[in-house]
Amino acid sequence: MFETLEKGIDTGEQKGADYVELRAEDVVLTFIGYSDGRVDNLNVKARSGVACRVLYDG
Repeated sequence: MFETLEKGIDTGEQKGADYVELRAEDVVLTFIGYSDGRVDNLNVKARSGVACRVLYDG
């Protein structure tokens, strides 16, 4: 993912942006349900995303 962010910053700068900021997040959440001494459910969720802020002529 790091290479993709670098490419986004480079592209913004090449297009004339005064400022380019990219933030990325990868999250994996694990939920375990436990009842009466036993695991009764297990859930895993994954999400990822990118936020971009660009200042152009400003």
